[in-house]
Amino acid sequence: MSEGIYTALSGAIATQTQLEVSSHNLANVATPGFRNKRVSFTEVMVDTRGRDSQVVVDDVATDLNPAQLRQTGNAMDVAMSGDGFFLVGDPANPTITRDGRFQLSPEGQLTTNQGLPVLDPGGNPIKLNALPDDVLFAADGSIWDQYGPVGQLGIVNVVNRANLQSVGEGLMTTPANNLQAAEQVDVVQGAYEGSNVNAMRGMTEMITLHRYFETMNTLIQQHRDTDRTAVRSVGKVG
Repeated sequence: MSEGIYTALSGAIATQTQLEVSSHNLANVATPGFRNKRVSFTEVMVDTRGRDSQVVVDDVATDLNPAQLRQTGNAMDVAMSGDGFFLVGDPANPTITRDGRFQLSPEGQLTTNQGLPVLDPGGNPIKLNALPDDVLFAADGSIWDQYGPVGQLGIVNVVNRANLQSVGEGLMTTPANNLQAAEQVDVVQGAYEGSNVNAMRGMTEMITLHRYFETMNTLIQQHRDTDRTAVRSVGKVG
């Protein structure tokens, strides 16, 4: 079998991975707080003579660049400017997100749009004795009602972004020792942050990837045809 077929096959497999990631990005173009994913590749030599190489996926990284804020006027919608994430979920295994579409449960617990508890800097769920319209989120993340300060949003930053793992719906996880208190973050009430996926760029990327995938499949077929021709030739000589 010709060596080139393995190079073409590795290119097709890598492109398939990139297509899956790009498709996932586009599916979340309207998901608040969603962060775009980017695939990087590396070239690997597969023989000592260096005449044959293959392409393999090196990393799937999360693009943490901020997205556009969407003004709603809803007192429970909260966004932030600058680097940082809201601390939410299980206090023993917290999750982080940029999606600040908060709600108040019937028991007065502050939750995310998915129903996860919103946590304070100590990792404790936040409970408020106020109506939604009476809640004020200050720029420093402190929470006030009509009587004064009643809590603080847990806002953290990520030390090593390579250790982030997306779990869907704009939520991410990372080891607790990879989180630290965020600095220089301003909280904005009455708005939430959208997805940082560029729909036009994503569609263009999908078209390009489909064409490249088709090219790799064509090359694979050509190598197969070449191998069949070579086998028939050897058979006739024998």
